[in-house]
Amino acid sequence: MTVLKITRLKIVVFLNSQRQLEELDLPDDEKFCAHCHAQMQYVGHRFVREQVCFIPAKLFRKQIFQYTYRCPSCIRHSDEPNQYYKSSPAPTPVIAHSLAFSSLIAEIVHNKYELSVPGYRQVKDWQRLGLSLSAPTIANWLIKAAEWLQPLNELCRNELMKQTHIHVDSIE
Repeated sequence: MTVLKITRLKIVVFLNSQRQLEELDLPDDEKFCAHCHAQMQYVGHRFVREQVCFIPAKLFRKQIFQYTYRCPSCIRHSDEPNQYYKSSPAPTPVIAHSLAFSSLIAEIVHNKYELSVPGYRQVKDWQRLGLSLSAPTIANWLIKAAEWLQPLNELCRNELMKQTHIHVDSIE
């Protein structure tokens, strides 16, 4: 983890190891001397600056296709041809029959419970990104996500209750 300190502004930004290098080089046709027109030789490079960049969220549609195969020789000799088909496994969605992918639901939960962004404001944020949602849809997705996470919640609660001492910190 890289830590970038800007002490003048008293801001500490934690960045992961992901970096993007920008190399500023002359075009090939400009690598000639202005005086004698000889080919110039590379002598080195210097660090100019480091910046923190922000890439706004982007949405895309993910279409999932499932391939199905059959055994042609077994189908010819069978009374029940359906048993000779085989499909690739498809992942189970968090919310059945919904457009919501797990990353979208995670972002809605993050906005709601970590950033305290109410549903009606999230509707506007998603519309700016090109996704038309309603506040009741967001509320339903939050309820379904909570139901989906209930077994994990119970497991954590059971493990917590097995402890002899529990230390808590009040958060206001």
